[in-house]
Amino acid sequence: MALITNLSSISKYFSITVKPEILASIQHLGAFTANDVLFNWTSFTLNNGINRLVGVNAIIRANDGTAQDCAMDLLWANGAARGDIASGTAPTALGVAHAAIIAQNNPSFNNIIGKTAVTAADHTEGAIIRVASSNMIAGGESPLLFEPYDGTPQAAAKTTFYVAGTCIGTPNFASTVKLTGAHSAGAANDLTVDTKDARLMLAPGDTITAQDDAAIGVVGTVPDSTSILLKDSATNTAALANNDDIYNVSPITLRLTFERL
Repeated sequence: MALITNLSSISKYFSITVKPEILASIQHLGAFTANDVLFNWTSFTLNNGINRLVGVNAIIRANDGTAQDCAMDLLWANGAARGDIASGTAPTALGVAHAAIIAQNNPSFNNIIGKTAVTAADHTEGAIIRVASSNMIAGGESPLLFEPYDGTPQAAAKTTFYVAGTCIGTPNFASTVKLTGAHSAGAANDLTVDTKDARLMLAPGDTITAQDDAAIGVVGTVPDSTSILLKDSATNTAALANNDDIYNVSPITLRLTFERL
């Protein structure tokens, strides 16, 4: 899932927000291993033209309430035609999240634009949440240009690109924010939780599910350590069991800064 924000037609600099999805059932497996697929290709769009990536800020959620670094390589790709694969087709998945990259049918090697490393040294030292900042200009990485492909007409508004992540370190997004009591589908707006302080793991706007990927909804507020209220007085989408662990499906937020050339 990608949220596109603050696209300015005035300044040559602009930013977008991308929120890759990592299923709760994947997060629930515990720590990733170095070189694992962290998240697969997530789409985002840029206004047509030539755009240079100048910075990446990654907001990293906690490991069951404890701040953590998430060193990772970000891979960038386009949807250009390759062989008999039509233009506009997303790159082939790198593999299964929480496992090593493996050979795939119709690999998308020819769609890779480049990579950006987010290292442990790039992270703040926050106690609850950490932010990693990777500066393409000062960091010594080669410039990455995002350009229209396959003759995309300049009259078209936007071009679609993709980002995927692989682990340098061993991040762990496991949660023990546990639901108190069972709820049938559509039964509850105010969810009571225990074991872990909900304020350490969840925030308004998060999309949440149980550890088995049963859909719950979007967080409206987290008013105290044991309460989660769903947005707009909505109720839980799927049936939930007592002691279900509750997860934010986007524990990594990427804020990308581009320069329009």
